[in-house]
Amino acid sequence: MSIEPGTDLVGRFGDTIVLISRSAGASDASANELLGLVAELAADRETPATGVAARLASWVLGHLSGDIAAFGIVTPVADGMVVFLRGPIWCAVAAGEATRQLSGEHALTWVDQVLPGTFDWLAVGGAASAAVQADPISDLRGGVVPGQGFALTGVAGPGLAAPGWDAAASQPQSQPAPVEPVAPMAQAEPVSAPEPVLAAEPLMPAEPLMQPDPIVAEESAPRTPAGKSTSARRAEIAPTIATGAVDPAVAERASGSHRRAGGSAMAPQAQYGALRSEDGTVIVLDRPYVLGREPANDPAVRSGDASPFRLMDPDNLVSRVHAYVSVANGTVLIRDASSAQGTYIGAPGASEWTRIGIEPAPLQPGWALRIGQHVFTFQPAE
Repeated sequence: MSIEPGTDLVGRFGDTIVLISRSAGASDASANELLGLVAELAADRETPATGVAARLASWVLGHLSGDIAAFGIVTPVADGMVVFLRGPIWCAVAAGEATRQLSGEHALTWVDQVLPGTFDWLAVGGAASAAVQADPISDLRGGVVPGQGFALTGVAGPGLAAPGWDAAASQPQSQPAPVEPVAPMAQAEPVSAPEPVLAAEPLMPAEPLMQPDPIVAEESAPRTPAGKSTSARRAEIAPTIATGAVDPAVAERASGSHRRAGGSAMAPQAQYGALRSEDGTVIVLDRPYVLGREPANDPAVRSGDASPFRLMDPDNLVSRVHAYVSVANGTVLIRDASSAQGTYIGAPGASEWTRIGIEPAPLQPGWALRIGQHVFTFQPAE
């Protein structure tokens, strides 16, 4: 892992790496607090990608009223690599002939995305520089050092920088080639860190999510009797917490900015409300989602067109990819992904659930969505 000299901070904790800007107005206290959070994330090998993003998002939302520094974090997870950017920080990652560019400069809150864990090279820098000019003799193995960017290769596994990284060969042709690297110099004493997680599958071709015109579904399936309280109806469908949700205390304020595959930007969406369950799980309607037992395998998630939302399924009622949630022209749309057990919507106080098909069906304010044992009520933004 090579460092570009500068006055910002670059920290490495195991295979988790962070760049923290020290621009005017950013407090050292928040930078130290962020370094502590990064160290905690590096030590917890079991946290899924959505859990990592939720912890970082919660931290950002808790400090929006203060002067927090711009930062970029790269950390390996079981299904790939999480990139989280806040403020004028960019990330470029190349796999084969494809190069993906991410930037948090114009995001209202942050940019977070799960990328494949195998890559040719990855670079993170500040908005002031178009390319990372890494010192070819630097090789950070652990600790925190001054620097305004970093570059690493992933041929040895997700997030691992191969010793003697050839910056001239690994950077894109548009970037100036630095001096040929020589033997790496000794750096700070490595900190204790977990073993790296296994690499995810290589980058797969993007398949864009198609959104046909919405129609109203007609097929129906049994629903709990009308007249019962929401708590009573919910008791008949045992609660199951969906993993990967943002902390309910901050989820209603959360919104991210994402990018499509190939480097084209996904336009930020307004927040149209949230899907909320009685157990506190919240899905903020500011982006398209894929819901299911293993939603990360859907092409829309792999291409960056949608975010995965994983549902716990102890009774085997939820398909791997079960349903899609999106917003079009201010209308929340639900469509089934040819699931085995079906996807249902219901009006407030209705005596039956209505099963929807693979065509988008509108979900009206106050209506409920049911997937397996999970029941979410649509609460529009005020």
